[in-house]
Amino acid sequence: MIRTTATLAALAAATSVLADPATPLPRVFATYSSWLQGSYRFRDVQVPLYAELGWPYDRRENVQVADLMADLDRYDLFLPPSLYNYDHAQPFEQYTDRWRGFLERGGVIVALDANYGQMIGWVTRLGEGLELQSTQCPEGMKGHPPLKLVAPGDPAAPPPTAKTPWAHFASYGKGWKVLATCPEGNAVCLRADIGKGILVATNLYDDADFPTAEYVNKLWQAQWPRLMDHDLSVALTQGPEGVGRKAYRLSLTPPTAATLVCERRRGEGATWEANTVPLPADGQPVEVPLLTRGGRNEVRLEVRVDGVRRWWTSWAETPPDVLREAAALRARLEGDQVLLTKLPADHPLRQQADELSKAEAAVSREAGQLVAGDAGPAIAQRWQGLAEQLTGLGQQLRTVTARATVAARADGDRAFAVVRSAPLEKVFRDEAPAGPTAGEVQLTAARNEGESAQVVLVPLRGDLVEVRVHLEPFVGANGKRLEMDAALHRVCYVHTDAPSAGAPAGRDWWPDPLLPADKPFAVKHVCQPLWVDLWTPPEAGAGDYTGSLVIEAAGQTERVPLRLHLLDFALPHEHSLRQVFAFRASQITQRYNGQADYKTATPIETYLRMMDVCLKRRVGVQTFGWEGSPDPVSAMAYMGETMTPTGWEFDFTQADRLWQHQFDSGLRTLFVGFTPGCGSASPLVQTEEYWTFLEAYLKALVPHLKAKGWFDSAVWYMVDECWQEDAVQANLRLAKLMDELAPGLKRLMTAPRDPRLHGKSQIWVPGGLPEADPENADNKRLLEGWAPFAPERWWYICCGPTHPYPNFFADYSTLDPRMVFWLTWKYHKSGFLYWGVEYHGDPKEMTADGPTDKYTLGPANMGNGDGTLCYWGPNQEFYPSIRLNAIRDGIEDYEYFALARALADELEKKGQTPELMSRARKLLAVDERVLKTTAGVPNFKYSLDPQTLLSARDDLAKLILDLSRFGR
Repeated sequence: MIRTTATLAALAAATSVLADPATPLPRVFATYSSWLQGSYRFRDVQVPLYAELGWPYDRRENVQVADLMADLDRYDLFLPPSLYNYDHAQPFEQYTDRWRGFLERGGVIVALDANYGQMIGWVTRLGEGLELQSTQCPEGMKGHPPLKLVAPGDPAAPPPTAKTPWAHFASYGKGWKVLATCPEGNAVCLRADIGKGILVATNLYDDADFPTAEYVNKLWQAQWPRLMDHDLSVALTQGPEGVGRKAYRLSLTPPTAATLVCERRRGEGATWEANTVPLPADGQPVEVPLLTRGGRNEVRLEVRVDGVRRWWTSWAETPPDVLREAAALRARLEGDQVLLTKLPADHPLRQQADELSKAEAAVSREAGQLVAGDAGPAIAQRWQGLAEQLTGLGQQLRTVTARATVAARADGDRAFAVVRSAPLEKVFRDEAPAGPTAGEVQLTAARNEGESAQVVLVPLRGDLVEVRVHLEPFVGANGKRLEMDAALHRVCYVHTDAPSAGAPAGRDWWPDPLLPADKPFAVKHVCQPLWVDLWTPPEAGAGDYTGSLVIEAAGQTERVPLRLHLLDFALPHEHSLRQVFAFRASQITQRYNGQADYKTATPIETYLRMMDVCLKRRVGVQTFGWEGSPDPVSAMAYMGETMTPTGWEFDFTQADRLWQHQFDSGLRTLFVGFTPGCGSASPLVQTEEYWTFLEAYLKALVPHLKAKGWFDSAVWYMVDECWQEDAVQANLRLAKLMDELAPGLKRLMTAPRDPRLHGKSQIWVPGGLPEADPENADNKRLLEGWAPFAPERWWYICCGPTHPYPNFFADYSTLDPRMVFWLTWKYHKSGFLYWGVEYHGDPKEMTADGPTDKYTLGPANMGNGDGTLCYWGPNQEFYPSIRLNAIRDGIEDYEYFALARALADELEKKGQTPELMSRARKLLAVDERVLKTTAGVPNFKYSLDPQTLLSARDDLAKLILDLSRFGR
């Protein structure tokens, strides 16, 4: 029914005015890339931008372009956050004519992140003279200096807040106009006009703070008057927001006989419903009724005069879909009845499920009444309340169902069950853990090795308020107590905003932080994993030792039997693997004191205590001070330096405490200084003051290290990732200076590309594994260029490589950190480097029950947890993680390989046991079940089956035992 007067009381009571005259709102669409293997890095990055503007926004994965093409005539702007996709074909080119038509009629395309062949190839086909070629931009590789705006008055030019991206356009066709450049003058943002439309190609994307809401609004405000009727003023009023019955009113000035085309759809991707309404020539407003339900509700209006579009606008509302969610909850409740009936009729979990059914029915009834009534602010508020109530009911049902799953396989009526899990299993707090609820937990370890166990506490009646846990001593068959260090932790959970590249989507809380379990705690989720760390003594008799994990709660006590099988060999005290895991003292003071002056704010006793969290797990942390310091004294943390009239004097007292502490832990790599910079040399390094200081420091350092017996373990870290010319020159100068003043002091260089740097360090640390793709031209040049110098070969990971390579990300399998060190062995690497154990996080967001959702592991696109293996706690507490323990296990795996090789080499010299030697060489080449050699890129594939890795580890242990027996 069409009405020409305002008849709805709700419309008068609550209206939302778009404009008088109304400014039309565009419909924006985008594609996003799964970058890589399902990570969906860019899926939601622009959602807040359009929510701020109130514009309708559609997005699809870039393999779903056909869905957007079917609706292309209804869109105004296309701003894809990123187009590239390594896994799927992208059919943009097949719609070239449609894209051209979109531009001809006045559409706007902003091709963000135009840095890849797939995107550039598509853009260049959209018109004449649009050739493009992209390349890396040195200024944008490691920093983000401001752009240089060439056409600041152009509405398509980026805002002055945009930062230099990592790439620029090396060349571009005559059809482009330059809007902005990087500081070196290379184009990074271009514009072309095609028909009435605008095409922007830019290397910028969200990491460069682009686009902003202000930018896209400015672009649309400049564009829509070019497309719509200047002489036609449209007054438009919406009804109140939220579900229920409402209406919108529209009128034209000057009065014009016209037609209003009203299109609506409910649900993303649903079919549009359209009706046509005549607009009276006398200018009277037309009122159109509208019913808004839960979920996405879109409206698009066109004003046509004589059949020609003269004006259009769009809007969308997305109130929570309460009725749909309630129906889904009801279906889950019905489906869970089979499980619940396995429990006694009076079981508390069955009673809780009955209460949830009643609550869902009440929500559904009320929601139906609200949808049928008139919309208004009070209705919208109540609807939101129902949605929140439904979310809570859903969480409660997940808890009831998961606990019932465990209760159904547990014996007897009990307050809780303890599921036997394993350290390599990720246990999620809102899911039922797999595993038996009875039996002993078995552990196997060599002497002088760390080993872990994981069990899962599951409440079976209701939440547990006060849980106490402790370990009982381990005792051998002879009744003698095994004296060893042990620690008991609660597994806590850390929030991620999006998945890492290659990680599974759909989860946002991941098990990782390990907090002490020395005080009573509550269990409010489905379950609470408990983590046991044991450190076996270097001297102890082989055999079986038994202990218990005791859990007390709700009047119930349960002893979980723990059996430790101690192998008849010991891992060496001295590390076989050379390591640099950076731990920045300045980060401690920044987190707790808001400053970088660590020497006064963080006493060395505090630093050593925090360092021990890693050293105790064989993780070779090295002390960095303040890398960004403007003073040359940043070379070595906790070094005492004084400038006197006769030159620099050095006090090694505090630094010696660091080095001695590391050396005593078994670490045989000692970081003794670095030349600051990353990508480029730091401004400090480009001063003569720095080189004067460095010369004095090296002259004092070398004899001191030799006197202490540390010289052979010492390592100097050169400018990191030296890709720019100033970094190359700095490292060349450093190599020359150290050859003169510190011959034999090993230099470490990461990811050098320039052939002038070949052989300028004794430790070569390429990024990733060039050996895993040896036919790649760049890798081949690196491998051949460094081979004549026979350096120590290390490697490192950071934000890459990502799957199918392993990494340390929190949302990767717990096997991944271990596989890093199996690869280290397989590719004959003698060392490993990692850029940080502490970089992200905020102690203010750490509670007694773990991190809040504001405790960050860094940006997801760089990998969740990249550079962060430990967690900040209150009062300068430093908590370990599941990943840190997995790294420990991987390093110990490496020690097993190294010990087996040393024993095999010794026996081989004696010419004995050829069968045993054959078995040894086969296992030392790495078990193909665990790490299979392939013909692909990378040229390996690793198993994600924990039992496969543990079986191969057992085979190594048996080999070591057999080799030891023959060698006696």
